[in-house]
Amino acid sequence: MPKFWRSWMYWLDPYHYVIEGLVTVQLHDIEVRCASDEFSIFNVPVGQTCQQYASEFLKTATGYINNPYATEACQYCQYSKGQDFYEGLNMDFEHRWRNVGIMCLYLCTNVVLVTLGVKYYRNNRR
Repeated sequence: MPKFWRSWMYWLDPYHYVIEGLVTVQLHDIEVRCASDEFSIFNVPVGQTCQQYASEFLKTATGYINNPYATEACQYCQYSKGQDFYEGLNMDFEHRWRNVGIMCLYLCTNVVLVTLGVKYYRNNRR
């Protein structure tokens, strides 16, 4: 999204709060298991296992090694929990009630504006 729009329109869009609420509540603490075609495959130097080779990387990265004791064709899945996915999108499970409040405020504002619009701008053509 271009910076001009991202700086203000992103925060005014009610769908941002709907999507954040739905995604974080549904994926929070869900264990992720990659399918066989979803792994990133890499090889290790001779004499090391997948776990030994990737241990420093896994201290800071999300995900898991599917075959930690293998010596070739190591299988890495980038997600191990559901929040690993949505944290990269700047979503947070702690915002769920804030998002509900914003959506209620948005809904009430729209109802009030439509009601006032109908009351004051209705043209009777009889």
